[in-house]
Amino acid sequence: SPPHRAHPYGALGDAVEQFEVHVSDPSKQGTGMQAFVSYNVTSKTSLQQYRNSETTVPRRYNHFAWLHAQLIEEFPCCFIPVLPEKSGIVPLFNRFQEDFVEGRKIALEQYLSRLARHPVIQSSKPLQTFFEGDESVMKLPEEKKPSFLGGLFKEITPKPPRVADDEFDGMRLYVRELEGQLAELHKFLERLVRRRKDLASSLAELGLTLITLAGHESGAVAG
Repeated sequence: SPPHRAHPYGALGDAVEQFEVHVSDPSKQGTGMQAFVSYNVTSKTSLQQYRNSETTVPRRYNHFAWLHAQLIEEFPCCFIPVLPEKSGIVPLFNRFQEDFVEGRKIALEQYLSRLARHPVIQSSKPLQTFFEGDESVMKLPEEKKPSFLGGLFKEITPKPPRVADDEFDGMRLYVRELEGQLAELHKFLERLVRRRKDLASSLAELGLTLITLAGHESGAVAG
């Protein structure tokens, strides 16, 4: 997929440095239970704090999880995009299947692109470390490491008692409704693209038919 180019302006109209993020070349590393998928993460930025304007580094899912945990801890008042889950019931049995790996690659690229568009997070130390730091510093504590089973047994885990917060509940409801509306918009755009492709194909066939008819008529007149 083409690299995601961050928009030059933030949500409040503040200038945001240019950022391009691209996740590519997923490859299986290791064997058995220790196997994982590695991706090449390429970043291009005009931020002066970076050592190089363009960098490509290998990253696995645990490194994305480390970045996500660092951002949540460092920016508790910012809305951090949702990190795609490590696995689920299907990838539990074929998590190295090409379709699943390709889908996760796209989702991880979109995740990084959203971070790169954020006027505060884009210049944060955790994001810079992820894009150009040594992977040895990106280690999650055992209790924060994503489970191999993903969300399969999430509901079994006992949950702490919930504290009522009307403002938080209102915001959560708003985000949930917004996600639903965006999902519907995404489906509508997919249908629109398919219809445009079908129309383009039909017009192409019509054009060929008209060219053929014109050729027959020219031959008839000439005869």
